[in-house]
Order: sequence, then C-alpha cells, then structure tokens
Amino acid sequence: DRKHNFKWNVFWINGEISGYYDKDINFKTQINQYGVNLEYTFATLFKRGKFNPYLSVGFSPINFSPMGLNPLTGKYDRNLRKESEKKGTKYGETSFTIPVDAGLNYALHDRVAIRLGATYNYTFSDYLDNVSPTNRPDSYAKKTNSQTDSYLFTYLSLNLDLFSDPKTFRRKTYMQVLENEDALTMDQDGDGVFDFDDMCPDTPSGVEV
Repeated sequence: DRKHNFKWNVFWINGEISGYYDKDINFKTQINQYGVNLEYTFATLFKRGKFNPYLSVGFSPINFSPMGLNPLTGKYDRNLRKESEKKGTKYGETSFTIPVDAGLNYALHDRVAIRLGATYNYTFSDYLDNVSPTNRPDSYAKKTNSQTDSYLFTYLSLNLDLFSDPKTFRRKTYMQVLENEDALTMDQDGDGVFDFDDMCPDTPSGVEV
C-alpha cells in the first residue's frame, strides 16, 4: 500500500530437510514449495530508518520426496514412500504449508534491502520424514510423531521492491524529513499551514485560509 504498512510477497523455496533418529529411522527429504504471504512492516509503530522489522503469514503448496539411507551404498537412495506403500500405507507427496515469517530489513536504497529472517512452516502432512503412527505404529512414532510435520529455517537474502510507484517513495521521503525536522512543522499563526509554505504568515485567528 502507499504507506508501506503492508506488502504482498511471492516466494519459491527449493531445498532439503533431514534427520537421523537411529539406524532404522532416518531421512533426507527434498522439498519444493512456492506461495504468497502478506507482510506487515510496523511502519505505523516505528519511524522508518535503516532497520525495519516485519512479520508475515502466507500460504504455500509443497512437494516433497522422503529418501532413506541405504546401508549397502551409504547413500540416501531408498524411496521411503514406495517402501511404505509395499507395507500397506499410501500417501501423496504433495501438501500445503502455512509459513509464518519474521525478521529485520536493513535498507540499502528505497527499493533494495538486506533481509535477515526466520520462517516457521506448519504443514498439513505427517509424512515429510516418512514417520507417522499410520505406517510406524510403534511407541516411538506415537510418542514423537503424533502431529503433522513442521520445520523452521533461517535465511539472509536481498529483498527487491519492483512495484511501488515513484510517487510513493517521494512521499515517504518527504514525510521522513518532516518528522525529523522540527523547523519544517512550525505553524506560528495556527492556521494549519506550516510556516515554510505559508504565504500569509500572520493570519488572524478565525480567518478562513
């Protein structure tokens, strides 16, 4: 929006999450997700400077493929989903996540910032690690994996604003100058027009401006 209180972001993430519980339960899962989020910039609470906090929440489809460690090759080349299907448990490799993101922007320019953030992804699947009470009814799975999966990652990135119109930045810069310079906000005759732009600096009280 024009006051930069809210921003829409689009994102794409491709990477890997892994875990090693014991020799029987371990995994490396490739994830590919893309989505959108709505970001709140706290512009109404803090004066904009070089450092600006943010908080966002979004929605993201995700594709994942859990692979297990092969003791013969020493590589993660066992397709855990297919192994689970052979044992009678079927599940898809697509789901959705709710990413909640928070962090800090350091402004390099009106349109460019360095971003340090952390994102918690709550997913609607319990199979990112291929461990669920459905396919692992032992006490371990029931105790530690009774809920859907989630994961957290931190990141450092370059954030680009490609869509705000130039008038927005001029207005933002102008308001920053006004907020930081008391002389520009003085109104000695109380007519509602700042002194620096007042063509009639001695307007009598009650006279229409």
